[in-house]
Amino acid sequence: MQDLARVLEQAAPDVRSRVARVDADSQDLGTTLVLLAGTPAALALAKGIAGWLIKAGRPAIEITCGKTRVVIEKGLSEEVTREIALKAIGGG
Repeated sequence: MQDLARVLEQAAPDVRSRVARVDADSQDLGTTLVLLAGTPAALALAKGIAGWLIKAGRPAIEITCGKTRVVIEKGLSEEVTREIALKAIGGG
């Protein structure tokens, strides 16, 4: 998750991120990345997410933005992934 956080902060410098624990009682550090970003960062975030997914072998990822929850399935093209990510984070 830290590598995704770095990629997204480089893609959109005004974005702040942190890795959060899903379960406070778990010893697992968590697989949830919490992002704080404004609307102008949406396109940069979508491109960053798509680029990271391609480099990471196109795994599935869940994006939750407000009450919207989107799952990007593994194996999609970079263009389709970017479009889905953009819609999921409210930029398209």
